[in-house]
Amino acid sequence: KNDFPSEEDKALLIDNVMEEMQGQEASLAANKGCSASVELVLKQASDAQVVKYLGSLKKYVHLLATDRCASHVMQTALARVPGCLKAAKEKSDSPEAKEVAKAAADAFCSACKELEA
Repeated sequence: KNDFPSEEDKALLIDNVMEEMQGQEASLAANKGCSASVELVLKQASDAQVVKYLGSLKKYVHLLATDRCASHVMQTALARVPGCLKAAKEKSDSPEAKEVAKAAADAFCSACKELEA
């Protein structure tokens, strides 16, 4: 449900939340009281924000993937990757979209390699 007066208000709130989470992404994902909220934010975040979030988790993928709460957050973030790639394909003339798609693919592959080890 979208209870925001405008898309601009929604984007501003998501930007602020993502900014506040910086440096605490892994601990918030693993926190039982915060993980559901992090998931909601990731579902509403832009592709670039999700990719940046995934990048911040690189060092913790194995721990987060095996955590009861954080694994759901990881799943939510990783589930956004195909949409990032599709959006880049649809905006093939946008260098920014291509950059986000490459970062999304890199983050996804990095998570897979970490779990494989």
